[in-house]
Amino acid sequence: MTIWGIIFGFVLILAGAFELYRVRKYMHYLKTDAGPQTSAFALQAVWSSTAVAVIAMIGGLGLIAMVLTGTI
Repeated sequence: MTIWGIIFGFVLILAGAFELYRVRKYMHYLKTDAGPQTSAFALQAVWSSTAVAVIAMIGGLGLIAMVLTGTI
């Protein structure tokens, strides 16, 4: 699992970074263009997306570290 673990770790990091990018763009949309039709759960969606992105990035870093140290 050495090379595949590293590749999967990088994929997780990239997915987390992309999710943070999309969260930032959505927050900008909420601040500038959102109107009264915006869902009341929009901020909860932003928060949960941020949490998932951070967990994915930490998981990717942890997976790469485990592969490089030989734990897996």
